[in-house]
Amino acid sequence: MWSALQAEVNQGLQEGLEILKQQKALAEALAQGRREEVQGLKLQVKDLTGRLTEAEDRVQQGELIRRKLHNTILVHPALSTIVEPCVECFIHCVTPCQWQVLVRPSKCTS
Repeated sequence: MWSALQAEVNQGLQEGLEILKQQKALAEALAQGRREEVQGLKLQVKDLTGRLTEAEDRVQQGELIRRKLHNTILVHPALSTIVEPCVECFIHCVTPCQWQVLVRPSKCTS
């Protein structure tokens, strides 16, 4: 009787141990999946941070150019009048050698 009770207790403990092992394996698999997901997100954050830094640098450079050009008047040699072409015309239609650059006397900082 005593050995039957002991065998039953052992059987219950073995079953409990197997259940715990399965739960542990499942938890480890879920944890590994989360670690991989976190690593992917870290790489994405690093990439986006780099792209943001590059964009901020371009904006800053553009602002410096805008401030410099704000006090500049462009004079076309074929014209006797001062003209200020739109940015698209200046970039796409006119070669820089066709323009003389004159700096306005005012020291505007905007």
